[in-house]
Amino acid sequence: MTQEYSISIYLDTRRAKSNGKYPVKLRVFTPNPRKQKLYPTIFDFTEKRIC
Repeated sequence: MTQEYSISIYLDTRRAKSNGKYPVKLRVFTPNPRKQKLYPTIFDFTEKRIC
C-alpha cells in the first residue's frame, strides 16, 4: 500500500509576527483521509511580490 501526499510552501498571512513579516510553513496534504497539517519553518517573509 502506497501513501500519497503532497507538500507545498505556505505563507501564513493569518497573523503577522512582531517584525511585520509572516511565517512560512510547509503544508502536507493527504487525500485519503483528507487532511492537511502545517509545519513551521525558520523563515519569515513579507507579502510583497517582485515581478
